[in-house]
This record gives sequence, C-alpha cells and structure tokens, in this order.
Amino acid sequence: MGVLRYERQPAFHMNGLYYVPLKVFADAFHIQYEVKSKDLLFQRDSRTSKLAVSQSKQVVVDGNVFLPLGNGIRI
Repeated sequence: MGVLRYERQPAFHMNGLYYVPLKVFADAFHIQYEVKSKDLLFQRDSRTSKLAVSQSKQVVVDGNVFLPLGNGIRI
C-alpha cells in the first residue's frame, strides 16, 4: 500500500472524478512512467501498461499532470 505525500497541488475533485498528481501517485506505488508520443507508458517490476493520452482524461495544472483515479490503469 502506498501513501501519497503532496509536495504541491493536492488531489482534487472535478466532474465526478478524483484527480491525483501523476508523479506523486507513481512514486508512492513504485511505478515508473514515461510520456512517449501520444501515450503514457507505465512499468512496475516486470509489468507494463500503456494508456493513450487522448483517453486518459488528464488535467494539467501549473505544469503538473493529474490523472483521475479509476480510469482503467492496471499495473
């Protein structure tokens, strides 16, 4: 289990979804990620996952990427 420790903008609720900072979430759960072309690539141990940026419902606030919880990312 990971604990999110916010350095900047914390999680927020918008349009029925809870958004968390991608970097904070990834660090808490030991997930490596990379934005490549039009995809977000995730890796944890030997497992990988890909999410199209266009389908991610991401929100950018002051240069920080936020993703909604429960958007189908499985790692």
